[in-house]
Amino acid sequence: MNDEHAGQLTVDWDIPAYAQGKLWIAGEAGSSPCEGESGLFELPTPEPVLSLRWNSDEGAVLRQFRWQPDALGWRGEFRMGGMVEAIHMMQLPGADFPLVVVLFSGQPLLPDVTPFPDLSKPYYEPPDWYEGIDDAIDPALVTLIAPEESSLASVAQDAMMNKMPLHVYGQLASEEQGFQHILALPLLWESVTMFAP
Repeated sequence: MNDEHAGQLTVDWDIPAYAQGKLWIAGEAGSSPCEGESGLFELPTPEPVLSLRWNSDEGAVLRQFRWQPDALGWRGEFRMGGMVEAIHMMQLPGADFPLVVVLFSGQPLLPDVTPFPDLSKPYYEPPDWYEGIDDAIDPALVTLIAPEESSLASVAQDAMMNKMPLHVYGQLASEEQGFQHILALPLLWESVTMFAP
């Protein structure tokens, strides 16, 4: 499958059954549904940057990729920048701890954005949350899940009250966790970069 029109999202990770048929890959010239456990797709023209959308070709963008042959190397990650709009707390039947569901209005982070400089960048500029997002894509509302006792729950409350922008990172929930029976888009929130308002 080594061409610039066809590819797949993943080779060493299976897309959960509930997410199959709900993922789209999109570029400036068009989009394609991603099919099966590996997310096979075919685009009308080659694209240097691709956006992974949820539920339709106009749905929320979970992350962006630079084109690479064969597979994009996705393992369920999302990467977005934006604002906390609302927080819902709940106790699920049978769960050992309460959950926080954060309603987050975000845009995808650009493919080369990292949460902090690594050893390849000995000199770097102060971070700017807005420069890290693709502002050509409209913000979309997604649901982030975190344990109520997690420091991420406190970050969400502070960000909402103080209008602080965030870069958020995490993972599509697994089939076994069962969150797809409660939320239309179950995203497990794992890490965050906070920015001054």
